[in-house]
Amino acid sequence: MKRKFPICSLLTSIHARSELGAKTSRLPSPLRKGRGIEGEGPGDHKQEGAQFVECRFQTALFGWARQTEIVVLPLTPTLSPSEGERENVPSFGGRYGRRSCSQPNTFQCLLILFCIFFGSLAFAETLATRGMVSSGHPLATEAGLNVLKSGGNAIDAAVAVGLTLGVVDTHNSGIGGGCFMLIRLANGKFVAIDGREMAPSAATRDMFLRDGKGDTELSQTGPLASGVPGEVAAFDHAVKHHGRKTLRELILPAADIAEKGFAVTPGFVGRLQSTASDLAKFESSRAVFLPNGKPPRAGDIFKQPDLAKTYRAIAEQGSDWFYRGAFAAATEKWMKANGGIMTAADFAKYHVVLR
Repeated sequence: MKRKFPICSLLTSIHARSELGAKTSRLPSPLRKGRGIEGEGPGDHKQEGAQFVECRFQTALFGWARQTEIVVLPLTPTLSPSEGERENVPSFGGRYGRRSCSQPNTFQCLLILFCIFFGSLAFAETLATRGMVSSGHPLATEAGLNVLKSGGNAIDAAVAVGLTLGVVDTHNSGIGGGCFMLIRLANGKFVAIDGREMAPSAATRDMFLRDGKGDTELSQTGPLASGVPGEVAAFDHAVKHHGRKTLRELILPAADIAEKGFAVTPGFVGRLQSTASDLAKFESSRAVFLPNGKPPRAGDIFKQPDLAKTYRAIAEQGSDWFYRGAFAAATEKWMKANGGIMTAADFAKYHVVLR
């Protein structure tokens, strides 16, 4: 079966930490630039693995960069919002349902801040009994919460959120990039997973020089700008060694979203518009992100069937399909046709490094 896989240059940094059963007095606020928060009622599930995972994705796509953040807390949180966080609290959910406040008025914002501030004072030290997820998109937040509800730990939830953001927030994250994961386990041990991209074996110091001068376009957009992506390997390693669920369980719900589609936001449309000229340079990205030559409109249902197929292939055949199978072969073919140097052998050599 012939498939087309757009090649993007992505950089993703992930930071995660976890601990079980500790009492907390202050936690870093999970609301920074977040667009969805949901919590689970007390005593519904107890975590024996990770207690706290914070993931930050900083991604460059065709020379455009932005940062999002994931926070997963299977505990009772205390929040201390910093300046600039007050405008991004559109959805709250919990044991008794979900409430949305997409454009809160001044009174609603003050009420929310009042509850958060005095709530944090009232529960300065609380035993870990609840779960909470905050991310850059409500669908990703829901994915993480569903994992916690079904018995997964914070690492499982963070991976589920990251994979879902690769569908609904493609400018900021995705399996075409690399990542770092810093995890603090329940026993106090730290695990640092280096899943950063690796340069192709044929890469040279002067590969971006033209007529003796550096060409930043070559290093930011197109086939030479890409390294062997490490996010799939890092997520796979984290789940296999420190999670409760399988990568298959975590990636299939995201595949469903990619196939069935989701309603795009004005922000999503704006980011596509800002990079439309670069996306239009490649057949695959043009077909996916610029149907009929234009980005989708806010509210349109945006589907990514090729990404859904890729996710499902990883679910069924594991990360080896990505690094040593059909995906690696398709990438090499695309690279050769478009002036790139990355090969299937480069994919096969990829491995995470424990720091």
